[in-house]
Amino acid sequence: MVIAITKRNETELAVKLLRYWKDGVERIRTLPGRVWVLQESVWTIPYTLEVVEKFLETFSDVEIQVDPSLQEECYLFSDG
Repeated sequence: MVIAITKRNETELAVKLLRYWKDGVERIRTLPGRVWVLQESVWTIPYTLEVVEKFLETFSDVEIQVDPSLQEECYLFSDG
């Protein structure tokens, strides 16, 4: 499965499952502060180090497509 993550604003990240995946939805629901945005079909999560670390840990076995600007901005998303 593949997940895309982008910066929504200064306080939130947008997480999108590229295909419906029940286990993925269940995993997202374990993240603190997550919200489903029906109109955009995305989950939002707080843009904090704690939540980003938990997100990466929760989805460590999944391909995550990180928006390049977010990858540059947040060291936790960097490849190296």
